[in-house]
Order: sequence, then C-alpha cells, then structure tokens
Amino acid sequence: MTKTMWKSLLLPVVRLVALTLLIVSITFTPALAQETAAPEATNIQPPEVVNPNPVDVPVPDQPKTEDTTEVPTSQRQSNPRLATPQSRNPYDMQAIEEFNQELYGKGN
Repeated sequence: MTKTMWKSLLLPVVRLVALTLLIVSITFTPALAQETAAPEATNIQPPEVVNPNPVDVPVPDQPKTEDTTEVPTSQRQSNPRLATPQSRNPYDMQAIEEFNQELYGKGN
C-alpha cells in the first residue's frame, strides 16, 4: 500500500471517531449535568422535630352546665328550608305523549 492510500483511509477514520465523540458528548452532557446537580442546589427539607413526650390534655366527661344554652319550646321553630323542595320536571310530558301518538299511532 502506498502512502496516499493510508492517508485516504486514515483521514475518514479520524473524522468518524471525532464526529462520534462530538455527538456522544452533545447527547449525554445535558443528561449528566441534570443528574449530577450540585449539593447546594438541591432543596433538602430538614425532618420535622417531634417531641416524644406525650402532652396531658384534660378531657371533660360531660359538658359544663354553663356551656349549654336551652331554648324554650315556645321559641323553637321548624325550619321549612331543611326539607328538599320538589324539583320541577324539565320535560313537557303532554307534548311528548302527543308526539308519540302522532309518530307511533294511538295506543302504542
């Protein structure tokens, strides 16, 4: 083989290797940069401090008499808004029946 044949073979191989390395570096550099973020950049929340000692809170067995207010029976009123009102039928049933009679005939 002559010297020019080696040059003609070596030059495309060097170009191919250089191009491959360039493509690989461009493709994987942003992915590696995102995965290996600096420790200062990550937002790490400290764990919540929990007191292991229980707190004693007194719970009354029955409500105090001063907390309850009794309404006399003469002042009690029934609240009519609590009952669900009857909703209006959104369809005109008479018109539907007339249409059915015209379309399918009487008795159907």
